[in-house]
Amino acid sequence: MCKVWRELAKHCTLESFVDGRLTLVLAPQHKHLLTNKMAQEKLQVALTDYFVQSVRLSVTLGVNNGATPAAVEQQLKHTRQQHAVEAIMQDPFVREAQAQLGAQILEETIKSIQ
Repeated sequence: MCKVWRELAKHCTLESFVDGRLTLVLAPQHKHLLTNKMAQEKLQVALTDYFVQSVRLSVTLGVNNGATPAAVEQQLKHTRQQHAVEAIMQDPFVREAQAQLGAQILEETIKSIQ
């Protein structure tokens, strides 16, 4: 299994955590992640290990009222990519190659190394 429980966690937001009961909200477009009961069980075990207490997990479908870890990760990746493109475009060697040799930059080939 491809760590489906991690994907489930990454696409949820916290609704509440009271008396060992942790309730997460999953957006409807990711409901396919709920079809794997083993993923929910593994996530519950991971949360129990993390909090060093028994955790009862409940995942409900609904509107996320905040940024999910997956959304934050995607935004960070996008920001890093923008910085990489800007760095290449501002590089003196690149600018000189463009001016002197007519070099062109294919932005889609630039990859962030972070």
